Amino acid sequence: MADLTIKHELFFDRDLPGVVEQPLASPPAAFKMAVNAFQSPGRKRSAVAVKAPMTTETIPAAEAPLLSRVSRAARPELPKLKIAGSLPATATGSLPASAPGAVAPLAVLDEEETDHVGVADVLANVIKPPTKSRIPGMDFMSRFFGGHGFRRKQPVSVQEQMYELLDHRPYFTYWVTIVQTLILIVSVAVYGFAPVGFDHKQQSSLILETSLALETVDYLEPENFWLGPRANHLIHLGAKYAPCMRPDDKIGEQIAADRASENETACCVRNDGSGCVQSTLRKCSKTMATFYKFPNKHEEHRVSGSVCGLDPHYCSDPPSVGPHTWPDDITRWPICKKKANVSIPRAAPHMSCEVVGHPCCTGTRGECQISTREYCDFVQGYFHEDALLCSQVSCMDKICGMLPFLDPEVPDQFYRLWTAIFLHAGFIHLLITLVFQYVVMRDAEKLTGFVRMGIIYIMSGVGGNLASAIFTPYVAEVGPSGSQFGVFACVFVEIIYSWKLLDRPWMPVLRMSLMVLFLFIVGLFPWTDNYAHIFGFAFGFLLSLALLPGLAFGESNRRCKVWTIILALLACIGLFAGLIVMFYVHPIYDCVGCSYLNCIPITENFCDNQKIVIAKKPTD
Repeated sequence: MADLTIKHELFFDRDLPGVVEQPLASPPAAFKMAVNAFQSPGRKRSAVAVKAPMTTETIPAAEAPLLSRVSRAARPELPKLKIAGSLPATATGSLPASAPGAVAPLAVLDEEETDHVGVADVLANVIKPPTKSRIPGMDFMSRFFGGHGFRRKQPVSVQEQMYELLDHRPYFTYWVTIVQTLILIVSVAVYGFAPVGFDHKQQSSLILETSLALETVDYLEPENFWLGPRANHLIHLGAKYAPCMRPDDKIGEQIAADRASENETACCVRNDGSGCVQSTLRKCSKTMATFYKFPNKHEEHRVSGSVCGLDPHYCSDPPSVGPHTWPDDITRWPICKKKANVSIPRAAPHMSCEVVGHPCCTGTRGECQISTREYCDFVQGYFHEDALLCSQVSCMDKICGMLPFLDPEVPDQFYRLWTAIFLHAGFIHLLITLVFQYVVMRDAEKLTGFVRMGIIYIMSGVGGNLASAIFTPYVAEVGPSGSQFGVFACVFVEIIYSWKLLDRPWMPVLRMSLMVLFLFIVGLFPWTDNYAHIFGFAFGFLLSLALLPGLAFGESNRRCKVWTIILALLACIGLFAGLIVMFYVHPIYDCVGCSYLNCIPITENFCDNQKIVIAKKPTD
């Protein structure tokens, strides 16, 4: 077989934008067969010249390689193969039947005649399209906007590494996007929409109170411009909210003060027999009701109480017997599951009246009051018909929802750092997520793979939400904002690792910086969180340094890569451990300036995305 004289022919790979590769060590047999097929039966030909507008080199035909590949983007006009002459033919003028990878002969040319065969035609008929299409440094925005490409000359070892990078399917992007969409649809179907707007919506209604009088109640709830559920419903669904994740000293002190006040209450029985309600002496009418406070003729040994509808002498389950005698503190009394058989005429007044008020949990900080069901439903609270005292219920457990606390008095829903990633404040919020994940994250996952992308996405979101819970503990946040910034950091690291490959690497850095700035501005709106953005980016950057596949430009660069992985993992673990210590050991409860990084109050109540105001006006 004669040598091939090839004038630096350039093969174009439709799935490898921007890659310039050196000749491979062993060309596909199909390529050799394609060249051999250009022949005329019975005629002796000299060496084949494959002409292209580059330099000429002569190589042995037996070792003919598949030459360099460049992209359509870098060279828009596909060059044509100008082939003259042929290799020695067989007697029949066709390929040997035993030749591996044999293909049908192509057009036969005369001695003086030449023809132009498009490279795309050769690739489509001879070489199968490769699956290696996503390469470092060429993210979606770089390919879409252009403005930079690859440097022409790269070491052969770098070219081979780029060729070996696999093109992954973005399975994780598709999975997480479907889950987030379904969760929002189900949430809206179950809980409905919040009032749409940027302020508070006021609702007023005449409500029957425990005094059995009608009162005008004004209920102000925050509006949601994202077109989604209400604030308290998002908390119930699993939003990031620090009081549901750890014991909160401020809320604990308020609950302790409320229980101390409740220990001074007693049963206020209306004289007309219309009912009774637990209240303080000040709120019990002196002319229309009787305030039954221990000690009295029915109970001489207790000071705390009485309680409407509850008494240790009238309960058989649980019984008040030693060593489980009910203490002289009504805030520690249990809920009576079964009452003793005592006739109503013989019962004490506080046990023979109809109880018209039960505990109702309202707001987002564990507020509780004795109210009617009508009032509790109007203010969208949680009504406890089986309980008679606020101390018998855990309002934080009820407000937080999700899985019940292991100890009703100790919030422990640390997993909200993870669940908040899958929630959205509304359909506009979800739309931003869908666009980002389809445009940026899907493309990045083609390079990283679903395992690496899943780790970067989840851990960046968890780390960002943890930082947000530290600096803004009383602001509930939802959405994968921390995860998205972690993906942005992944793209930044990709550009850093590909810096030596790009001719103008500052162009993709500028574009990504502008998009990060845009999302940071979005973080100044309610229900999005700039603390999650900042720390999500930090976690994503460190994890990407450790996990992202990079190209080694030499032995020293390879050693540097190993140390980079070790130091990045140690820094990521250290940062997470530091945030854990700040969250549990040294919590931050009051940081006025911290809120301005998270939300700018455009209107008076613009940033009060969880503030619920209830006002009562007695009716004359």
